[in-house]
Amino acid sequence: MVIPTFGGGRELGDLIKNVYGQGRPPGCTIRVVVVENGTQNCGETATSEGATYIHVARANASNARNVGAESEASPDVLVFVDDDVIPREGWLAALISPLAEGAAQAVVGAVVVNTEEPVSANIRRRFVDTATAMNPEAPFLAGLNMAVQANVFRDLGGFDDRLGPGTRASGGEDVLLGMALTRSGGHIAWAPEAIVEHVVPASRLTQAALLRRAAAEGRADAWIIHHWHQSSPAWLIIRVIRSALWKLGADLDPRGGHQERQLVANTRLSRDRDLLCYQHPILGIGDGVERY
Repeated sequence: MVIPTFGGGRELGDLIKNVYGQGRPPGCTIRVVVVENGTQNCGETATSEGATYIHVARANASNARNVGAESEASPDVLVFVDDDVIPREGWLAALISPLAEGAAQAVVGAVVVNTEEPVSANIRRRFVDTATAMNPEAPFLAGLNMAVQANVFRDLGGFDDRLGPGTRASGGEDVLLGMALTRSGGHIAWAPEAIVEHVVPASRLTQAALLRRAAAEGRADAWIIHHWHQSSPAWLIIRVIRSALWKLGADLDPRGGHQERQLVANTRLSRDRDLLCYQHPILGIGDGVERY
């Protein structure tokens, strides 16, 4: 199991204890690998709880996950979680069972978003949109709660480290891995009982933080559309216009107490604007990998 961390996470030690205390299928052994990237202050915490600790200077979560995966000589299954999640009881067994049974090549579990400050469902969806990410008919991988057959992960080249936390497109690396897997004929299973709670601190809920996150999501979408689909769809411009009109409507709303609607409209426009600007060749940006 690989846990990438930047700064150690406030509850890293508790997470490692939780993982080792999880039930698992008979005959299954587990090794936790903590890969700290960009900072160097959680080695003692990781090793004191029985985890293997690796430090890499480069602050890049995708690279850290790949380094952690490579540190294992011959694992059958690779499990990935982030340092800000809390697995519920029975999580691990539910997550890896479809792989042990040969029913899939990768599995994604459920995510419950908990925030330090009360926010609406619209804001929580900025972190995990369960309506899409957790769609049982067409699930896509989420790096904070997933498992994959080790040989499949290596055949696919791991996570694309031009995407993900630590880059200007801080997301999409897990989705891209899932797209590569399904295109190669693999299957992603949905494990609704493999639940982790994603704890979002107040510092990530400010307007500035949400706008930065939305813009980064737009850049990740742009990368995937341009490099994976190799297209420049005209609907991108329509999408930005629609988001701009929605923001205008929120700004002109004569009713009081609509600050949240304005925030949601602003994040939507920020995401779509960067999606268009980083992907659309008419604007002179085109490929733009060096910009990430």
